[in-house]
Amino acid sequence: MDSDNRNKFFSISDISLLSGSIRSLSDVAAANDCKVFSDPDKFGYFDEAPKESLSQYVDSPLRKRMSGLSIGIYACLNQIKSSITPDEQMYLFSGCAEIETTNKIIKAIINEQSSIVSPTLFHNSVHNTPLGYFTVINKMHNYCTTVSDGLDTNKSFADFLRLRIQLPGSFIAAAGEDSSEFYSLDTTRDITIRPAYIAYRITPSKRGISILDSVNDLDKIDYSMYQNVITDKATFDILNGKVSHLYTDWAITADMPCSLVFRLAMHNILGWTGRTLVIDKTVSDDSWTLFEVSNEL
Repeated sequence: MDSDNRNKFFSISDISLLSGSIRSLSDVAAANDCKVFSDPDKFGYFDEAPKESLSQYVDSPLRKRMSGLSIGIYACLNQIKSSITPDEQMYLFSGCAEIETTNKIIKAIINEQSSIVSPTLFHNSVHNTPLGYFTVINKMHNYCTTVSDGLDTNKSFADFLRLRIQLPGSFIAAAGEDSSEFYSLDTTRDITIRPAYIAYRITPSKRGISILDSVNDLDKIDYSMYQNVITDKATFDILNGKVSHLYTDWAITADMPCSLVFRLAMHNILGWTGRTLVIDKTVSDDSWTLFEVSNEL
């Protein structure tokens, strides 16, 4: 494909977001009015989303076998199901995917010497389980796959977008993480997972959201060009007091491995105008991934 004809931009639409305290996008807007995304004293606003609170969105007896992640992703996709066309590909981005199901298998093998491990747990532990349940229950035949790269999933999401938006056709992106005691086994870092789930449509275009070059120095960014800047919490702490109109999605995502998928949608969710700079700190190196979001399509 001629590089001059490649799509370098994309738009986001048909957003669905759910968590412990969020049942509609208006809940996110109300939280923003309370400065939940800009005042560090209010970052703990949202609660975890227990599996049972989202089960109501799954109209199938199979929900008894589904993990919190599968139910959360199903619930989000179900809210935009009527707009999903048969030819739209579906992608799930999750750092650890069905980690709690895997944890159950490990515990059963260790504690019960494999004598009572449910066979259902094994096929429920694969990364593509959430999209599998959604398509099977709804008798859909869309192509679907999962991108899971541990703590580097945000970077993999950005790398994926750089390539995928060069192809024609819209596609569906979903993201989320499950809570699990398995994370406590990592003694090298404190991994905080606050279960939240999101889904939306991404459409390659000639204008709209663009992926900028990564930077190794935050001081080299001209923040005066932007009406809003939204970042991960660590970057927020660095820029707080230096940059105006600064926000972080930490109250929703707690910077989980797929938080960038949420962060990219906040401009649309909050109805911001003008230009928004989206920043994500890369876990594996000392660089930051940058996106510019505008209302121009």
